[in-house]
Amino acid sequence: MSIKRWREGHWTKRDWLRFWLHFPVGIITILACQLGWVYGLIFAFGFLVYELNEDMHLTDQAFKDILGWLWGMAFTIIGLLLLLSFFGGSDLT
Repeated sequence: MSIKRWREGHWTKRDWLRFWLHFPVGIITILACQLGWVYGLIFAFGFLVYELNEDMHLTDQAFKDILGWLWGMAFTIIGLLLLLSFFGGSDLT
């Protein structure tokens, strides 16, 4: 499915459900990074291996799941940066 078709709304309700089911996985990935970068890396690697393996065997367009995961990570990173900029001082590490 092309980006053009995605923007035109050709995702089914099931596609959107898959997107939103994987959104929290992205949040968990970033929160795991807060515990230590190794935890986030292991979690992200495991998720990607799982999704690619699932797509290889089921051909279920895993990019929809991965897209939800990436948006969850982006949302969390932006939220954490905003929180840190307002409440955490100048140290963003």
